[in-house]
Amino acid sequence: MNKVLIIAILIMLNFQACEQKKVLLEKPKVDERVELLSIVFRLAEKQEYSNKNFKLYVDRIEQYFEKYKNHELIQFTKSIISEHGISFDGPMCMAVHLDANLNLLTDVKDIWQLDPRWTKENVEKFVPLLQKFYKDTKFDKFFKDNADLYDEAVKRFAPIYEQINLNWLFSFFGKEPTEIFLIKIGFGLGGNSYGVNLDYIRLWTN
Repeated sequence: MNKVLIIAILIMLNFQACEQKKVLLEKPKVDERVELLSIVFRLAEKQEYSNKNFKLYVDRIEQYFEKYKNHELIQFTKSIISEHGISFDGPMCMAVHLDANLNLLTDVKDIWQLDPRWTKENVEKFVPLLQKFYKDTKFDKFFKDNADLYDEAVKRFAPIYEQINLNWLFSFFGKEPTEIFLIKIGFGLGGNSYGVNLDYIRLWTN
């Protein structure tokens, strides 16, 4: 694999009444939801998701999804981009608010509470269309077919992950952090990195 540009999003999980004793930074991984949302916004021609630096992966996307460029999800995505300015970290905020079955998480604050670009009305239409797009395109097959690239990226990111030290959070803020941090390596992020967060509304238990 030649010249792979590894870009990541950092997800901060906030737990009410959480009594963590130390910062937890889980090992990086490639997330299917992140790839799905980034590809949807690439197909919707959002500029920041349209970078072609990683030609191998972009070629695979274009070849696989060419016939779905006019899918009803893509048309709806274009409309909410135009009407609500959903861009940059907006798609990734949606990605982390979904579970493995692409249903909205139920134990976190609603996405529209954190990002007003996502309204309750457009979310209620977007999510079912996203599920339909996933099924229509057999997205799981695309994701599995690219496992070699994803595995290599995780391997290459490992030395960076091993050198990350989050102890500075304590010294900077003067208190023990209560968040959990996740790193998701994103191939379709168009050369950008984002930080998004989830606010859980239940107590965190081990």
